Amino acid sequence: MKVAVLGAGKIGFRHLESYIQKADNYGWNVLFFNRSFKSIGETYKRIISEGKKPEKDYLNYNPCIPYDNYKDMLKEKPNFLSICTPDDSHLNHLRTALDEGIENILIEKPLVPPAHLDECCKVLEEARKYEIKISVNLQMLAMKDELKKELSKINISYDEIEKLRPFEIIWTTNGNGNPVVDLMPHLLSIYDVNIDGMKKEILSNGLVRLKTDEGSILIGYNKEKVRGWSFGKFKFHYNPGDGQTEILLSYDNIDHSIKIKDPLKNSLDAFVKKNPFADARYGFENAKKTAEINAIY
Repeated sequence: MKVAVLGAGKIGFRHLESYIQKADNYGWNVLFFNRSFKSIGETYKRIISEGKKPEKDYLNYNPCIPYDNYKDMLKEKPNFLSICTPDDSHLNHLRTALDEGIENILIEKPLVPPAHLDECCKVLEEARKYEIKISVNLQMLAMKDELKKELSKINISYDEIEKLRPFEIIWTTNGNGNPVVDLMPHLLSIYDVNIDGMKKEILSNGLVRLKTDEGSILIGYNKEKVRGWSFGKFKFHYNPGDGQTEILLSYDNIDHSIKIKDPLKNSLDAFVKKNPFADARYGFENAKKTAEINAIY
């Protein structure tokens, strides 16, 4: 069995790390990574500098073989492929993978940016003819399922929490890219967002609030805030040290701390078991709605 990862950024590294941890369990004898060891090493050093040392030094993990050329890597016919490149390259990489006969493909969210939706629809239709399994890494779906289980243990219904508004999605980064296209797919995985009558309001700090009848969605990059998410009354914090996500919930005047397994690892585990959380159809609808909200933004 072989697995390949395309993309040498932070998310590509996390895919590779998760696959390495699973390699022995699944009997994989080779892991491919697109980029040279020099490039991988730069990602590794950057993550180490942020205090997020991985569980294994994948630079010295023997089955991991680097490739500078994506097409050469695909000629090895990996059984599973993760595409973790910038979203505007997803469609081209997907086409190449299909041409090479790769049968199980996981694409990072969003499936494609708004401008590529029409062409993507054609590519997915073609892939369906050949029964190629394409899925999208909307790992918040994994978190949602785990969250429902944990909430039931403290006698709280997820349906009750889902109705709490407003939402706030703030991610502390260097501000590159489009925050709606980058962040909205996660929110849509957690909540059903109604965009009817949605209006935007530009705030003094540069963020944009999207007002809806149900409340408001504050979405954007903000360097001054602690890195993390806040959805309604949920506050998410991923701890790389123990590989868990802590969810802080304030409900009915009581503060709860809920810890669940890293949603990315949950999502990848479902992918390699050929039972992904989000198939191509779901991923396409998610990208389509993201595009509709982006048009308002």
